[in-house]
Amino acid sequence: MVTIEVQAGIDRFVAEPIDDGGSKHHVPRQWLEENDLYPNALVAVKVKGDSMQPLMYEGDIAVVNTADKVRKNGGVFAMNYEGQAVIKRLLYERRDWFLASDNPEFKPVPCRGSDCIVIGRVVHFTPKNFRDRL
Repeated sequence: MVTIEVQAGIDRFVAEPIDDGGSKHHVPRQWLEENDLYPNALVAVKVKGDSMQPLMYEGDIAVVNTADKVRKNGGVFAMNYEGQAVIKRLLYERRDWFLASDNPEFKPVPCRGSDCIVIGRVVHFTPKNFRDRL
């Protein structure tokens, strides 16, 4: 399901490669076409941890578009942060970029230069369950 290992957080929030015997994660074709997405540019990762709650919870599947690397304020991206692959929200404040968690227990960190590289934008996620969301 995924060709790279992506950790969705700088601390305590990890997404691992999904090893389901070579299975694929289904994203509806109509949704792909409506959003001008190409399956070859997408990777799926399984979420672990709590830094992106309440958006993403442990067990959710996040789909990353590796063809979309344009930073957008407020967008959720897979990033290479200091050599570690993470999923965070990008914030642009005071002429600087920051990696932020949705969980307020985690503080934003500066995202500068070659220590902070966009892997791709998170374009879809599939919740494992809605237990804590409804």
